[in-house]
Amino acid sequence: MTFGPGCMTSHLTISADLVAPLPEGMSAEGAATVPVAFFTAWYALDRLARLGAGEWVLIHGGAGGVGLAAIQIARKRGARIIATAGSAAKRSMLRTIGVDHVLDSRTLAFAETVRGLTGGRGVDVVVNSLAGEAMERSIGCLAPFGRFVELGKQDFYANTGLGLRPLRENVSYFAVDVDQLLADRPVEAREIFYGIMKEFAAGALSALPHRVFEGQDATAAFRLMQKSGHVGKIVLRPLPPERVGPRLAEVGEFVPRPNGFHLIVGGLGGLGLEVADFLVEAGARRIALMGRRAEPDAAAAEAIRRWRLKGCEVRLVACDVADAEAVAAALAGLRPLAGVIHSAMVLEDMPLAQIGAEVLDRVLPAKIAGAANLDKLTRQDDLDYFVLFTSMATLIGNHGQSAYVAANGFLEGIARSRRESGLPGLAVGWGGIGDVGYLARDHARAAMVRRMSGDVEFTGLQAARVLDRLLASGDAVAPVVHVSPMGWQAVAATLPTLSEPAFALFRRLGRRSDAGSGGEDLREALIGLPEERAVARMVAWLTSRIAHILQVSEKAVLPGKPVSELGIDSLMGVELGLTLQDALGADIPTTAVSDSFTIEEISLRIVRHLHGGVAGEASDALRAVMHHVEVAESGKRRPAIPPSSEAAE
Repeated sequence: MTFGPGCMTSHLTISADLVAPLPEGMSAEGAATVPVAFFTAWYALDRLARLGAGEWVLIHGGAGGVGLAAIQIARKRGARIIATAGSAAKRSMLRTIGVDHVLDSRTLAFAETVRGLTGGRGVDVVVNSLAGEAMERSIGCLAPFGRFVELGKQDFYANTGLGLRPLRENVSYFAVDVDQLLADRPVEAREIFYGIMKEFAAGALSALPHRVFEGQDATAAFRLMQKSGHVGKIVLRPLPPERVGPRLAEVGEFVPRPNGFHLIVGGLGGLGLEVADFLVEAGARRIALMGRRAEPDAAAAEAIRRWRLKGCEVRLVACDVADAEAVAAALAGLRPLAGVIHSAMVLEDMPLAQIGAEVLDRVLPAKIAGAANLDKLTRQDDLDYFVLFTSMATLIGNHGQSAYVAANGFLEGIARSRRESGLPGLAVGWGGIGDVGYLARDHARAAMVRRMSGDVEFTGLQAARVLDRLLASGDAVAPVVHVSPMGWQAVAATLPTLSEPAFALFRRLGRRSDAGSGGEDLREALIGLPEERAVARMVAWLTSRIAHILQVSEKAVLPGKPVSELGIDSLMGVELGLTLQDALGADIPTTAVSDSFTIEEISLRIVRHLHGGVAGEASDALRAVMHHVEVAESGKRRPAIPPSSEAAE
């Protein structure tokens, strides 16, 4: 077993100091409950609080993973335990496992009860995960020389104020951040981890109660955690490897011809190198990498070394793809030719007015002349594929890339022409791939591209997986496709051309209506309806979305009830806010809903905003949906926003 950042993945590189064999007889599912929970609890009670025999300890969230681990450790130390939980079922479970004093964490009355249980003295240690006033009451439960260990994060993020008076009697306050401990104090982290493992080997500690979800049910697992409906830990059991391959397989995997050469022009770097690696992994055994200079950098040299160890023949071909005679000579030594991928490019961004003949002479040939040469000189070859890499910018445009777009447009024409002639031909317009190629070298440009695409990640590995599916599909796929994960809201904000009629589809994608709208554009529907009917439509939509998030029936969601009383927490609020933004547009910057307004009130404010109400009404609508965020940041409930007429005044 091990733990560290990013563990919910198929492969992980981790320090050997944080890896230990499973205790005898422990299942993998049980072992998954151990590292994080017990490391946190041990660090809190042993290293920080130094809990001793006979001392009183108050453990909030006793039915959670860290809480149950802390109970085991406190028992081992001979401490006297008071634990809290937020539901009757969880409190009953704590009593079942032998916790003598179990209190309700959803009421502030626990503080007075703690004083009574300890004879008015208070507890020696508090392991806290509550926020706001409950946190302050918990500090007040400490005896002189008490130790308060804060595991939660909400009060830190909200910068909640705390007076010093409660600490005056030699009280210590500890804040726990396990990630920082792992990064900055690896020796201490190793000591803690192996100390815990020794306790498990000796039988002094045991795995936590848990509920197992199969990999395909991950959404249900997170929903359960979101509602705090679990006891102990939630465990995800990964899908069997045969069900999760390294490439998407709905249309079958592409199997490259092993005895023919696979030519990648521009294959010594960027996406070309990534694709070459994909071909080798898929079974290609003869690879030719063509570039103006056949001089691999360190990354390419390492990849070539790996391929050759697999028995792959790799040829480095120095050739200017824009020179027809040079290309013909190079191809003569690469037959039989199985496939061609043209990924070479020259990029010089500048405004259209500044582009002259000298710029075009630098930018166009690698794409246009290169593709034309490859097309003409391979028409007699029995190719499995002929792929030209273009750009998403060819479809939607991009600032300063007129020459680049023109060159890519020519390549897309070649792909269509070849397909019409019965030859393999495919042009793939990629979005901004961040981890390979020129964006990986130009961090400022990469950051700009990512912002423009809606802060959506696109990697070379993702591109290779898509190419696998496209090649496996053969002629079933169109001769020109464009591929990129994309936040169309952000793109539309930076590219005014997307407001033109030709791009109506992307605008609909940008503010797509979520489930419950019947696929219709919700924003346009609300704008086109009279206010009363639009509000009713918005109420129905919000009710459906909130019911989906809460995993309850729509009948259980009362539109006239404040959202805070429906059970929407801050995480659910963010989800609802993003759904609102997707459906209604970026001009309503919603990240959550108000915790004091009803669904009906929020719907009215949004409709008035969409109908172009007075400034006060629009401001009121935005304030309504932002109210929850402000509450979370301040840690205090604010008074309700006045009606729109008062807001206008």
